Amino acid sequence: PTNVVAHGPCAGWTREYVTREVLLGITIGFAQIPESVAFAYMANIKPPIALHAAWMVGLICSLFGGRPGMVNGATGAFAAIIGTFIPAAGVGENGPGVETLFPSVILAGFLMLFAGAARLERFILLLPQSVITGFCNGLAIVIGLAQLHPFRDAKSHEMKEGAEFWCMLFICLAAMVTMEFLPKLPLKIVKVIPSSLMAIVVACVIEFAIIRPAGLVDRPFDAEKPCLTRLDNGRCLGTMTIKDVSEFTAETRFPIPFFVPYESIKYDLAATQTPQALLKIGIQGVLLMLVGSIESLLTAEVVESFTKTPGNGRKTLLAMGAGNILSGFFGGMGGNAMIGLSTVNCLGGGSGRLAPTTTAVVILVCCVGAYEILNFIPVAALSGIMLVVVLHTFKWFSLKMLATAILPQSMLERLGLKKTVPRYEIVVIFVVTLVANFPKGTNIAYAVFVGSAISAWGFA
Repeated sequence: PTNVVAHGPCAGWTREYVTREVLLGITIGFAQIPESVAFAYMANIKPPIALHAAWMVGLICSLFGGRPGMVNGATGAFAAIIGTFIPAAGVGENGPGVETLFPSVILAGFLMLFAGAARLERFILLLPQSVITGFCNGLAIVIGLAQLHPFRDAKSHEMKEGAEFWCMLFICLAAMVTMEFLPKLPLKIVKVIPSSLMAIVVACVIEFAIIRPAGLVDRPFDAEKPCLTRLDNGRCLGTMTIKDVSEFTAETRFPIPFFVPYESIKYDLAATQTPQALLKIGIQGVLLMLVGSIESLLTAEVVESFTKTPGNGRKTLLAMGAGNILSGFFGGMGGNAMIGLSTVNCLGGGSGRLAPTTTAVVILVCCVGAYEILNFIPVAALSGIMLVVVLHTFKWFSLKMLATAILPQSMLERLGLKKTVPRYEIVVIFVVTLVANFPKGTNIAYAVFVGSAISAWGFA
């Protein structure tokens, strides 16, 4: 056909292919932006740190990675690890010790390069299915609990009360309903517009067309933070938006190396040179490498099941390593493959590198040129979007497996349930799920270690 490119890196591309991939990339890009901001809140860092990481890691992995069709960026797995090392300092603020994050991300990148060069991806994929299920469940709970932060007072850490709480809850639920059920409507337009973007639109309509005009919410003004709309009595109008917690400005639109003094960057680099900080950097780097590699290689398998084309796990690790080194150097939180958005891409017919590359470019353009629009997004809407992600990340069939393990045989027969897996595998699933969250100080990487040890004992 005359519309097929015959030679060069674009060989085999058709007009239909380019159109489909570019539209998918734009759609996923607008879906990834609010997710990245929400992951920043979860990791106790400022949103620009996540957004710049999203396009950097996404661009490197989409161009040079071993799995075409896979979307990469700032993820919940990385945020779950980072949030255990950086204490909360209020929604949208950098927590104490944020300076150690960037060397940790760089270290994780070099470890990924080593794992790729040593072909260690073969061993990571040998993780038992029970550990993987527990990994997903634990990650879902970590993300879910993090969504409570916007509903707490930044100073007292108590749950907000009165009209502000109920309006935030309403926005959150409206965003959840929109994101979950809009794609199920039999309309062509909802197949093109990402549901997460529509959730943001609905939330903004509620905030700026109902809550603020009606004066339903006013809250105390914090002199240390900007206020989108300030009343004559000195209080702030409406629920919190991104501008109210961590404003996007012209100073944050370009990535700056974390060690370069700049108006928008005030990192205490001396804090990274103590023995305790160096140990923290080492541990955090290893854990980020572990969870990033696990989630990326699992996502690559999911994409392969859709596209029916083989991937290259070694190139996946090498590209992810390079992306994280670049991200850490420029003060980003790093990242890995995003299983949810990769699935969306494949379901939409995406199979090549063009769609994920377009996604990264969309995020870059929004950071550089459309950052002021991001300031108007209600924070509660981001919580709603992430709670839908939680619902789809958690493996609900594992609850049925738990029931078959603890209920008596007579009750199982009445319910029509059968024991289909060994009991120790069910133990592994729920031990990994629990250790990912409890006790304080543990995370999903430690949970994987514990689950793997129990599985090895069960196989012995």
